[in-house]
Amino acid sequence: MTACDKQNSTVARFLLSKNPRKETRDILGRTALHIACDRGNCSLVEELINAGACINSCDFSGNTCINISAFEGNNEILTVLIEGGADINKPDKNGWTPLKKACQNGNITAVELLIQHCAVIDQADNEGWTPLMSACQMGHLRIVKVLIGKNAKINYLSKTGFTALMAASQSNQVEIMNILLTSGADINTEDCCKGLSPLKIASSLGHENAVKTLIENGANPDAADQQGWTPLKSACKQGHLAVVLFLIMSKANINKPDKDGWTPLKIASLSGHTKIVQLLLDNNAKIDQADNVGWTSLMSACQGGHTNIVLMLIKKGANINHTSLDGYTPIGIACKHANTDVLQLLISHGANVETADNNGLH
Repeated sequence: MTACDKQNSTVARFLLSKNPRKETRDILGRTALHIACDRGNCSLVEELINAGACINSCDFSGNTCINISAFEGNNEILTVLIEGGADINKPDKNGWTPLKKACQNGNITAVELLIQHCAVIDQADNEGWTPLMSACQMGHLRIVKVLIGKNAKINYLSKTGFTALMAASQSNQVEIMNILLTSGADINTEDCCKGLSPLKIASSLGHENAVKTLIENGANPDAADQQGWTPLKSACKQGHLAVVLFLIMSKANINKPDKDGWTPLKIASLSGHTKIVQLLLDNNAKIDQADNVGWTSLMSACQGGHTNIVLMLIKKGANINHTSLDGYTPIGIACKHANTDVLQLLISHGANVETADNNGLH
């Protein structure tokens, strides 16, 4: 094993002539053949195989020699292993096959070689991710084309309902997204954990080009997740101004609340995204639309201590003395959170200092 690790072929050959135990393992469970594959020593790999080394032996992570070579893209060794009878579909402990590892790491020649020798195209890992999903997420365009050309399942769902299009949207891989859509990808599929769609994912991450691609191909701009969050609300929370603008231009419902009654304006006000608040107001966002407990956008801005947004909302006519269902007013919220600048601003614009909330704040 040490000779293989140090790539000392002369010593390795001498030791092999003494017929040593070939399945001795190191602390990672690797045999001499594993190590020779990892080091890329093709001639030594051949000699070990010819000497009877087990070609499908697994290390403690479940990796076979072909798994290692597929990931590292050593196609010469990969060919030797395949010709030696290696199991090309044997997964590691995470369910990753040699094909999935080659797709993940962008080794197109390895991908083509494995497919040529009957690798299962859609064999998923323990999370339900296929080789196509990995290639899409990592942006390996040529591999995506090869897999689709071999009839990979475009709309295969992972265990959480994730798709290849979601993976590409998550990584802003627009060219891959277009190929998937042209090949029949379902643009509005939602995952089964949170109800996330490709558009919701791209919007929350600020991937403007991915958002444009999805909208232009018919994605529903108002499709909400399980909590009622729309792509617009997600973009507003994260401060993605360009995405917010594009969604508004695409006729997204600017006042659509989530299940708690929060609107895009309310989340942008709490998060302190001044330019987004201004954009929403300029496009007729309802300034006093309250959530399920009666809190308005002004109250959220007071909670966050965002003086500029508080002033902006007041100038646009926000009700400065609005009382929520739990008895809070903007001035009471400013007091509770010790936002003195906001408090002074509210008082200077006529807030009623005598109002009290349910907690007795004055």
